[in-house]
Amino acid sequence: MKTVMLTSLALLTIFTTDLLAQINGTVTDEGGFPLFGVNIYDTTTRKGTVTDESGVYAIDAEVGTTLEFSMVGFTTYTVKIKTIGKLNVTLWVGVDLGEIVVAALGINKDKDALAYSHNEVNAEPLTLARENNLGDALAGLVPGVNVSNIGSGPGGSTRIIIRGYHSVSRDNQPLFVIDGIPIDNRTLGSATLWGGQDWGDGLSSLNPDDIDKISILKGNAAAALYGSRASNGVVMITTKRGVARKGIGVELSSNFTIDQPLTRYDFQQEYGQGWGPWKPGSKDDAFGSNWFNWGPRLDGEPTVQFDGVVRPYSAVKDNFKKFYQNGKTISNSVALTGGNEQLNWRFGFSHLDNDFIVPNTTFNRKTFTLSVGGEVLKNLTAEVTARYLLEESNNRPRLSDSPGNPNYAIGVLPPNVPVEALKGPNGDGSKADGTELGMNGNPYITNPYWATSHFKTTDNMNRVIGSARLRYDLGWIYLQGRIGTDHYNSRRSDITPAGTAYNPDGGIVDQTFVATETNADLMLGSRHDFRNGFGYDVMLGVNRMDNSFENIGLGGNKFNIKDLQTVQNTANQFNWYGLWKKRVNSAYGSATLHYNRWAYLTITGRNDWFSTLPTNANNHFYPSVGLSFIFSELFEMPEFISYGKVYSSWAEVSGDIDPYALDLTYQLSGQGFQGQPLGVITNGIIPDRALAPSTSREIEIGTDLKFFHNRLGLEMNVYKRHTVKDIIISTISTAAGYDAAYTKNGEIDNKGIEGLLNITPWQSRDWSWSISLNAAKNWNEVVNLGEGVDNIQVDASRTFTAFLHHEVGQPASVIKGFEYVRDNAGNIVFGADGMPLKGDYVILGNGVHDFTGGMTNTINWRQLSLSFLIDIKTGGKIFSGTNAYAHLFGQHKNTLEGRETGFVGKGVTETGEPNTVVFTQENLLSYYSFLFNNITEEFVYDASFAKLRQVILTLNFPKKWLGKTPIAGMSASAVGRNLLLLWSKVPNVDPESTYNNTNAQGLEMFGAPQTRSFGVNLNVKF
Repeated sequence: MKTVMLTSLALLTIFTTDLLAQINGTVTDEGGFPLFGVNIYDTTTRKGTVTDESGVYAIDAEVGTTLEFSMVGFTTYTVKIKTIGKLNVTLWVGVDLGEIVVAALGINKDKDALAYSHNEVNAEPLTLARENNLGDALAGLVPGVNVSNIGSGPGGSTRIIIRGYHSVSRDNQPLFVIDGIPIDNRTLGSATLWGGQDWGDGLSSLNPDDIDKISILKGNAAAALYGSRASNGVVMITTKRGVARKGIGVELSSNFTIDQPLTRYDFQQEYGQGWGPWKPGSKDDAFGSNWFNWGPRLDGEPTVQFDGVVRPYSAVKDNFKKFYQNGKTISNSVALTGGNEQLNWRFGFSHLDNDFIVPNTTFNRKTFTLSVGGEVLKNLTAEVTARYLLEESNNRPRLSDSPGNPNYAIGVLPPNVPVEALKGPNGDGSKADGTELGMNGNPYITNPYWATSHFKTTDNMNRVIGSARLRYDLGWIYLQGRIGTDHYNSRRSDITPAGTAYNPDGGIVDQTFVATETNADLMLGSRHDFRNGFGYDVMLGVNRMDNSFENIGLGGNKFNIKDLQTVQNTANQFNWYGLWKKRVNSAYGSATLHYNRWAYLTITGRNDWFSTLPTNANNHFYPSVGLSFIFSELFEMPEFISYGKVYSSWAEVSGDIDPYALDLTYQLSGQGFQGQPLGVITNGIIPDRALAPSTSREIEIGTDLKFFHNRLGLEMNVYKRHTVKDIIISTISTAAGYDAAYTKNGEIDNKGIEGLLNITPWQSRDWSWSISLNAAKNWNEVVNLGEGVDNIQVDASRTFTAFLHHEVGQPASVIKGFEYVRDNAGNIVFGADGMPLKGDYVILGNGVHDFTGGMTNTINWRQLSLSFLIDIKTGGKIFSGTNAYAHLFGQHKNTLEGRETGFVGKGVTETGEPNTVVFTQENLLSYYSFLFNNITEEFVYDASFAKLRQVILTLNFPKKWLGKTPIAGMSASAVGRNLLLLWSKVPNVDPESTYNNTNAQGLEMFGAPQTRSFGVNLNVKF
């Protein structure tokens, strides 16, 4: 019996196994010169090699696999092997969107088979013109991906939304996956209406030098195999690997940029500090009014100021430039690679060091990476990856409300007060006795030099991301096991020093965050092409995910010894502890059937079992089905049509539930009661044992067309997505003993259209010009918020005049506030006192842009390459707290009208007559104070914009320039990021300057200025 089984297995293997054979050839540039060091990578077996000095290569491959040819400074070339033998390849100078398709679970897929939109981004431009946070670098590159650059400084977080909001209460950001392993991208804190800091996210820990490509899985069909965690899409990051080569390859990369503050403040410089026609007459007068600019015209006369010093009553130029500094970012990396046909490896180290434009704000990141992989036994391949990240940040800028926010203090400084005066006798914002030099009568407006010199916020993160994979291939069958973990420990200290005006005794808070996520997968797959044209690719798998998050905090108020800033030195101490755990067990599978590789049917399914749900209803199944049809392979097409594909898919995914939502949770009270332990209920939300995951269903239809020998390419798709049973947290009366309750019947709709147009208008031996245009429009609507609920307030501005709501029948995160009363002709109606009448509480706009687009131009001439990216967003509004306060304090240029001749509001009275009530200089403040406190509409602006986001000029050194040096390749680039705001309707502030990373978008207030970066990048390969 044993002999029969072995014989049968051997015959089966011989019958079904495709024999490997050698593909070989030469790789040259467009001028016919051989290229040394080109990476050739088999995306199926994950084996690779490089070209030698003559551009020659050889690699074992089989029919149906895909080879990728890539080299720094050249476009990536991808080809599916149809016949065995010689294959010569030409690479063109430049960069582009890659064609290698990495699908869900890290499985390489034939792009023809995909029944959904799929976009991949080559990491090279992200490396040359880099951002500290990788997410920011994706802005304007991918249709349907809305990237918000929070104005929060280095190491700050990025908000990425794919195809609109899918939930009104849960985080709408996608799942991030590195080499098949999901990572934790939660934000560890952001600013609110009361102020605060952006403490970064998981993406801020990643080093772009280690990244090969980024795949965006936007729709439900694309992401369904990831289950509930992919309800908002997936961003898959594939890192670099070693390749077979002679000796050890060395790659050095160095990037240096100067970061300039983009302060767009254009405040009035004609009238100074004071009230009406009166200048400050004493130190007390000056101190009390040192944020009001309603004084007389600046005349240069000596006038006392807040610190008792007499200075000219003249406009002080460049206060912002004198406070903010040019920042700098230095990034250096080295990578060693090696290997042979059986084993490859890569080790990398990078160091990023940033000094921000706000004094004493720094961000430092060190990254170590190691990957080893290859064939350890016949048909058995193994791969191990590990990355260790050490992140250190000092004095992340405070945002929004004023305590400790230096940007607030600079923004309200009168035009006649020099910012240097705020340094005080010690040069650090302190008085002679070492306490804060107050700048005005409001102690909560912190002296900016005191804030940057004495406030101390430090955070350090140690993070390990690792994975191991074993795969056994037996011809048409494979078995793969993979395990990976993401673990980090973040320590944070936030110190308010003794002597601070609003908190004279000071205080300290120390926190530690520990997060761990572990994923283990086992997959069995098979694929085969039959001689009759039919073929299949099937896979079955199981997964277990464990996630835990721990927060430990200690704090205290009132330092007993002024300069000893420790918790033990505080008079009033407190502490807390939080623990969050969950597990999801999953089974999944997919099957793709094709005929002659022009018709594909793909079916997937996944079932998740949640630890956070009741045991009798703790699982959910998500199916998907998709069809793709390559009509250019079936029909004889006109010569100008190179490729044609249509596709359609339907899929369902689920939204997850957080732990501990079903029952009451408790903690022990430290003091107890009469010697016995005392438990305290910790729930702020009424628990609900009937909770279940939300369900989202989406249909997508699209086409992929190429014309004129691929010189013109067009990808378009439309989608419609409906989410039901969305779990919503609604505020309730505190008389119930809770702050909020769950609503289980939320519904939200998204529909949209996306397009990507690639054009090569010119291509010759020496010249090439390529254009990539992308655009996407999303229509979002909140359909239901539960029985009896038509809107939920999710945030508010510190002015307490603008509020963000989710409202039935409207897009998520609309701005609401009070409008002007207007007559039928649209004229503002004024009362008898000359004040505009306060209108209804209405929707004033959507805080989220509904249209995104980008245009990338790349021009190549021989060894030179020039590319630039324009990023466009429209359809969003923003309430600007900065501009509201600028009107109140008399800084805005709108407040210049009538300063000396009297101001009359433009409009009509309640009887329809022209308004004639005059506000003199003495009482102009009362008019603008009324606007500030009552008319939200005045400070809501169209947040549409267009930016010159990126420019890269690269010189690839020809081999003949390098002569007989050991250098295999070398390139130098001049780079720029966020160079110009080409178009914006928001005065004084950048339209992207929101201050948090939550679902509440559309509010701005005294954020850190955006930055413009100029720099150089040098890359050398040995």
